[in-house]
Amino acid sequence: MQSIKPNKLIVLEGISGSGKTEIGTKLAEHISAQYYTTPPALFRQIREEADRSLCLEARFLFYLSSVIQASWEISKILETQSVVCDKYIWSTICYHSVYGLKVELPPPNVYRQPDYVFLIVCDNEKRLERLRSGRGIVRDTKNKEKYDQRQQMERQCLVEFRKYIQLEIDNTPDGSHHAINRILASMR
Repeated sequence: MQSIKPNKLIVLEGISGSGKTEIGTKLAEHISAQYYTTPPALFRQIREEADRSLCLEARFLFYLSSVIQASWEISKILETQSVVCDKYIWSTICYHSVYGLKVELPPPNVYRQPDYVFLIVCDNEKRLERLRSGRGIVRDTKNKEKYDQRQQMERQCLVEFRKYIQLEIDNTPDGSHHAINRILASMR
């Protein structure tokens, strides 16, 4: 194991099934960092209800406030070790942009600025395979239209992510350890 000094905030962004969680947990272990996922625990408790009940603008503010809380929690962790964060401000911005809300990044002083941001991508078939096997998401013929809309929305989110994040790591061909090596090489 190696550690990154001084302590760094490393953010992994990407659409569902791209491999953020697997890469994030293994990268954190490899560099002796703490793995952190958003939204923070307090927000996760009410996330489902917020998604179901809030109007789009309020939902955006819910997720934005969750990132600001996460930023504060991450700052505390960074006092003692590096952090690998699974989803951060760009998930909130990009997904809500695709949902039709005109949003922009908040001012940099509102949330902790990461040291590194990586967009994790993979081939769409591989991504869908991961979603089916790991999360039990199946293509339901009764809800084909809803499933197809979700996949189209994910592709649009990827376009949005690419507007903000230049460091892209392809997680398709050779597993998370190669993606981690590419991340570490980019950080040197």
